[in-house]
Formats: sequence, structure tokens, C-alpha cells
Amino acid sequence: MQIGKTFAFGYLLVLVTFASVGLVTERLSFRDYLSTQRSEVFDQVVPFADHVSVNLTRKQLAARGLAGAIELNSDISQEDFSIQAARILHSDDAVVNIAIVRDLTLTHVHPLEENAGVLGRSLAEVPAQVAAVERAKREQQVILDGPTRLLQGYDGYVIREPILVYSGDDQPPLFRGVVSVVMSAEQFYQQAGMDAFAKRFDFAIRRKPSDVTTGQDIYGDQALFGTDAIQIELQALSETWQVAALPIGGWATISPHARNIMSFWLVAGLLACGVYHSIMTLRLRNQMMARRLSNAVAALPDGFALFDSEDRLVLFNEKFREIYKGASSAIVEGATFREILEYGLTKGLYQEAKGREQEWLETRLLQHKQADGAIAQALSDGRHLRVIETRTPDGGRAGIWTDNTELVQSRERAELAERRFKDAIEALPFGFWLYDADFRLLMINSAARAMYPRSSGYVQPGEKLEDLLRKGISKGQYPDAIGREEEWLKERMDMFFAQSGAIEETTAENLHLRGENRRTSEGGMASFRVDVTDLKRQEEALTKANAELTEALAERDELQERFRDLSDLSAEWFWEVDADDRIVFISEGFSRSTGIPVETLFGKRRSDLFDVGAKGEARDERDRVRSALSQRRGFSNYITKFTDGSGAPIWMSTSGRPKFGSDGEFQGYRGVSSNVTWIYSSMRAAQEADQSKTDFLNSVSHELRTPLTVMLGYNAFLTKPEFLPAYRELEAEVSAVASEDLETKAGAFRDEVVRLAERIGSSGNQLMQLIVDILDLSKIEADTMRIERAKVQPVPVVESVLSELKSLHPDSKVTITENVDDAPLWCDELRFRQILINLVGNALKFTESGEISVKSRPVGDMIQFEVKDTGTGIPQEALPNIFERFVQADTSQERNSTGLGLGLAITHELVKLHGGSISVSSEMGVGTVFKFTLPRWDTARDGNGEVNDRE
Repeated sequence: MQIGKTFAFGYLLVLVTFASVGLVTERLSFRDYLSTQRSEVFDQVVPFADHVSVNLTRKQLAARGLAGAIELNSDISQEDFSIQAARILHSDDAVVNIAIVRDLTLTHVHPLEENAGVLGRSLAEVPAQVAAVERAKREQQVILDGPTRLLQGYDGYVIREPILVYSGDDQPPLFRGVVSVVMSAEQFYQQAGMDAFAKRFDFAIRRKPSDVTTGQDIYGDQALFGTDAIQIELQALSETWQVAALPIGGWATISPHARNIMSFWLVAGLLACGVYHSIMTLRLRNQMMARRLSNAVAALPDGFALFDSEDRLVLFNEKFREIYKGASSAIVEGATFREILEYGLTKGLYQEAKGREQEWLETRLLQHKQADGAIAQALSDGRHLRVIETRTPDGGRAGIWTDNTELVQSRERAELAERRFKDAIEALPFGFWLYDADFRLLMINSAARAMYPRSSGYVQPGEKLEDLLRKGISKGQYPDAIGREEEWLKERMDMFFAQSGAIEETTAENLHLRGENRRTSEGGMASFRVDVTDLKRQEEALTKANAELTEALAERDELQERFRDLSDLSAEWFWEVDADDRIVFISEGFSRSTGIPVETLFGKRRSDLFDVGAKGEARDERDRVRSALSQRRGFSNYITKFTDGSGAPIWMSTSGRPKFGSDGEFQGYRGVSSNVTWIYSSMRAAQEADQSKTDFLNSVSHELRTPLTVMLGYNAFLTKPEFLPAYRELEAEVSAVASEDLETKAGAFRDEVVRLAERIGSSGNQLMQLIVDILDLSKIEADTMRIERAKVQPVPVVESVLSELKSLHPDSKVTITENVDDAPLWCDELRFRQILINLVGNALKFTESGEISVKSRPVGDMIQFEVKDTGTGIPQEALPNIFERFVQADTSQERNSTGLGLGLAITHELVKLHGGSISVSSEMGVGTVFKFTLPRWDTARDGNGEVNDRE
């Protein structure tokens, strides 16, 4: 009965053991499967997030291109805006409309027919959109707003691209509004692949929360962010979104191989039961002592193995096999110790054997043969074993294998903690000493040794505090101890024993030290010293600085009195306002200029008296000052209109600088103003006169061009009279008379008429060119000159221009050559031709003989053209003004060339309108070289084929 219970218990133990192992194996398999499943989900979420980010970036680039076009043409019409916006809508199904918002009002929109109702509508009706526009203005970067309720009545997203105009290298950009690209939320989700992604995964998107705000919902169930879903971040224009995703239905809860694993271990358990039955049957046949020994071995918490005199395994427990589970298949009865070791080597079981397997094998066999003590063994899986082997009376070997991994790791952690503690003490910026309960030195850092350099070489751990102090006294380390060594030593030891408070002392190196002594929990002492030498010196410097400050305050009072006297006597006036824009000071010069007592202004807001943006001020000037005030920057020479005490208008010039406190807080503005009414009035009169001149020239040019065109048209018939019917009849009658003298006189008359007509035509063409130049100049001054850019091949244009000019100068002794690069240009072909005609035409005027060459070469993202001649040259004093209007290089009365000096001025403006530059160099008697640049076609466009604006 007892044997049956033993067998039953053994079977149960084996089955429970193998079932436990099977369950652990299944859990490990499930963990690997879950890890693989999460990795697969991550690999699909990342491309999806990238697709969403790229989709948004593509839309932002379109908005940026449209904003760039508007920056160049701030007065863009609705029609031109619709043409450009239609391209974006045509290429992106998610975009439902595009609009321009200025001053929180929709000024342009496309499609116009579908959105006419919102045109002119104020965004003030939707506070959330107002905040988004204000944010784009403040941050001067693209803002992604949404999901939000659109003015059209449905949900969507709005990309707001600020329109910024740069007025100079040192000036910040001016905010001109925003380009709003409005997307349907439904179409955007479909286009970004969210709907398709939702068929495979449960996922959600939100804006990344900050320290002070929570994330804003974008898509899906936001509760996913509180689960174990895969979470990544994506860049959505200027902000960061978070994506959380997991498979539909959640993560797997069981390994797909669970059934096979449990079946395997069940079979293994049954087999083990069979083995167990055989073992138990054999053990029953042995003596009771052997049975007890076997039970004891099986119950050992450590691994046990017994080898006979032939070194064959005769007895082992499961712990031994578990310890060497990588070689468990070789651990069987009858296997030799060498065979077990060799099998373990093939599995890489022994960490110490890697790279030296044969040497390690021989050494381990020798240790096993000697069996005279304990050895340490490290396994490849990170475990550490302690092996104790001994000889048996029959010549065999018995061993105990103990897993002491935790002990080894604890020892390593203790050693690491000790190293870190020592490193931390060494890194302290102050001196540190540690003594035990007997006041023997345990630890000292480098900072402490540096404080006492004379005795530091003799200080070693283990020495007593009193001995260390005596060594310092003998080296003269402590100036206070000289002449009273024993008394000083007693005071210092009493100070340590009493654990007194702060300690101050001066070393022989004139270092001032301050520190404390603190008892440790073990009865020892920790001592600290800090070098306060600099602090002592600062205290001395502070005393000196106080005296200097008193003197400076007296000088300040004198300067303030001098400033008051000067400000009261000056024709200008000084003013100061606080952070709330209220006047806190204004000098008497204001009253002398305006007749308004300054006492009536104190406490009033400056903006209530001097309105920035009064009627009649230049818009650019107004925006410049508004921008400076909003950004707390200085401004200068701002002209504003004001009404004096008598009601008469006056003009003031004002300059100001912001005030900031020592903590950087804004405190207001101070500045100076002056009355510039007479200067400003004169300047306005001059501007009006200049505008009248421009209008007059423009009108006269138009009035002259029409009759001149008619004259030149009729004159063409005089240059070729044979095309006139009357002349042909006259020539026929003269021939009929058959009078040689009459025919000669008629021919001479014809030649005379042709010669005079050609002179009329030449003068008329010159006058026509002059009128065209004046009209072009008027367009440039009025900023109505338009450049129609296109891809232009330069070689045909240059050849055409040179051919035309050669035909106009058939008798010229000048050789004209060209060597032009064939890289295409991004320019207006008509204006490019006009530039060449002006430059080469000028060269022909001033070159009687010699050579004129036209060359080009790439220079960065531009093409540089060179027009070089061997003509008379230009005086050096004329070069700085050569591109000014009505300026000619040859101002002598005998000059051969004609014209008013507008060609080079127009050429200069045309090159600038293309974003290029022009220069000239010349030497009298040698010739002149003009160089100008125009944009290249290939570098003027970005990777998406869009134009990179250079203007």
C-alpha cells in the first residue's frame, strides 16, 4: 500500500512538474508571439504615420508657394488668385477651398461660385479661427487648425500659411495676412488612408499634450492612449501628433502553438512517468540505504551528479540537468564527463570556453580528475555556478553544482555602488574627509588634498586625525598654529570631538576655508571644507564698490540736473512713457512747439494723443512703427501728424527706444521728438511735383506715339516709291516720252526723295524709341511693369538680336561675336531681348572699329552675361551714376550718339525685376564691359516643379 502511494505521488510530481514546465514554455512562446505581433503592428503604423505627415507637408508646400506669389503681388486680383488656387484644388481632392485672410476678413476665395457667401465675411464670428490667425501672425509660421467647424458648416482642417514681406536685411518680416487652405475632414481622412487603416486596426490620433495642456482629439477613440497600444509620434507641420494603434479585437491572449506545446510536455511527462517507474522499480530492488540516498539526492536544492571510476554518469538529479539545460540531452546515465562537456561546448554553454574550447576542456577535465576543492563556472546565459567535487572511495567522483548567480550579482552591485560612491566623493567641488569611530582616516578626495598642498603627500588612509594635524603643523600648513602648536592642536581636537558648527581658517597658501564636521551613524566623522577665498575678496570689493557707488550717485544727480536744463532749453523735446503707455515725463520743448502745457499730459496714454496710423501717413512707415512697438524694439524718424493748441496741423519726427529692467521686464519707452512741419511740407510738395512730371511725360508720350506711328507708316512708301500707283504712272509716262534727259532728272528726283525719307525714318525711329523708353520708365516708376517669365533658350535670342543690329549698321567696321551657354533661362524673353538691344546698341554707338563680344556662363543659380566692346570707354567719374536716369557717358556737345540717357536706367530696372544684378567696368581708350545676371531655368524650380521666387 505504501509503495503504491509512493508510485502515485511520484507520477503526480512528474506530471505536475512537466505541466508546470509546459505552462511556462507556453507563456514564453506567447510572450514571443505577442512581441512579434506588436512589432508587426509597429511596422505598419510607422508608414501610415509617415503618409499622414507627408500628405500634410504637401498641402503646406502648396500654401507656401501661393503665399510667396501673394508676397510678390500683394494686390492680386480675384481672377489671378483663382487661377493659382485652381491648380492646388485640381491636384488635391481633400482641399475644398483656398482663401486669403487679411485683418480677420476673407478677401479672396476659390472656388468663388460655391463660396461667394463667405467672401468678405469676418472670422470674428468663429473665435477659434481668430486665435489660429493671431497665432500664425505671432509665431510667423504655418499653423494647422482643426478639426474645427468651418464657415461652410462642416468639419475640416485649415492650414494657415502667413504672408510675410521682407523689407530689408535688418528688418523683421511684415505680416500681410494668411493663406488658408481648407480641407474637408472626411476627404482628408480618406486621402491620408485613415479609413483604410481603420479596417485593420483600432487607432486614434491626437495632438501631443504639453506640461500645461492635454492633447487635442484628432481621430478615433482617445481611450486607446491609456492602454498598451503601440504609440508613436509624427510631425504635422509645426506641431506634433501622437498615434495609438492596436489590432482590431485587441492583442492575442494565447500562443497559437499552445496546444502543441502542452501536448509535447504531456507526452514528455508521461515518458518521464515511465522512466520514473523504471527507476523506482530498480530502487525497490536495492537496499533501503540506497533508496534513502536516492531520495536525498533527488531532494537536494542544488545540482548533484555521481560518476563511477570510469568517469561515467551513474546518478544525477533534475537540478543538475536543469542547470545544464543546454546539454540536457547528453546528461544521461552512462555518459562520460568528457562527453557531457564536449556536447556543452558545441552548444556554446560555457562562457569561459569561447575562443579557447580545447584548452578549457583539458583544464576542466584536470580539475574534475583532481576533485580537490571548489571552482567557479560562468555560463553563457549569465548564470554563475559554484562546483564542489570530491573523490569517492571506489575511485569515482561526486559533485554539487550550486547556482549562486544572485550572490555574484549582489557582490558586483556592491562593488559598483562602492566605485560610484568613491567617484562621487572625488567629484565633489569641496574638500571631504571621512573618519571612523577611532578618528582614523577612511577617505579623502582630491579637492581636500589641493586645499592643504604642503601636507597632502603625507596623508594616507588609516592614519589618525591627531597624527595628520601634527604633520600639517610641522610643514607650516596652519599659520594660526605657529608659536602655539600644542594649544592649537588641543583646540582643533576639541572642536572635532564636540562636533562644533561652522569652522573658518586660513591656510599657508592664503586660502580662506569654511566648513563643518558631522557625526556619522557609526560614530565616525565627516568633515567638509569649502574654498571661500573669492567670497572674501568679493566682500572687500563690495566695500570699495559701495564707496564708488556713493560717488556715482552724486555724479548722477548732477547729470540729471544738467539734463533738465538742456531739455527745457532745447527746440526738441524728450519724453518717456511707462509699460502702460502713459506719459511720465515730457520736456518744455513740447509746449514751445505746440502751445499745449506739458502738465496736462502726465498720466495720459501716448496712443490717445499721437495715433500710430493717422490718416495721411505712409502705410509702410505706419506698419514699421506698429511692428517695432508690438515687438518692443526701437524706432527712429517716424513722421506723424498732430494738432497743436490752436488747432493747426503740425508734423513731428519721433524716435524711441524701449526700457527694460535688470530682470529683463519691459518698462516702457523713452525718446525724442521735434517739429518738422516745414521740412515735411516741402518734401510733400516735391513728391507731388515729381508725380505731376511723371504724369505729364506719360501723357505726352502717348499723345506723340500715335501721330508718329502714322508718319512712319506713310514715310515707308516714300523710301520705296515704286509701290505708289501714281509714281508708277509717272515713270511709265516718262519712259513713253523717250527722253534720256527727262529720265535722268526723274531718277535723281526719286533718289533725293528716298534719301530724305530714309533720314525722316531714322529720326522718327529714334523718336519712337525715346517715347517707348519714357513709357517703360513710367511703368517702372508706377510699379506696373510686369515680367512674364517662361523658359527661354538664350542662344536663338542672342543670335536674333545681333543679326538685327548688324542689319541696322551695314557699314559698321565692328566685328560682333557671341559665345553663349545653352542653359535655359527663367525670364521674360521680350525684356531679355530689350536688355541685349540696349547694351549691344550702346556698344555699337561708341565703337567705330574693333570688336564687340557677347558671352555667358553659369554662376551659381544664375547665368551671367557679358557685353564687351573696344570702344571709347566711359570716364571713371561717370561710372557711379551710369545707371541713373537721363545720364550719358558722353556729355560733350560733339557726341555722335543720340538719346536722353534712359536705356541703361531701364536696363538696370529690368535686370532687378528678374532678381538679377548688373555692373560695369571701363577704361578710356580700351573699352567697356557690362555684366548682368538672370535666373537659370533648372535652379529656379524646386523638386516639385514649383518656381523658387527670387524677387
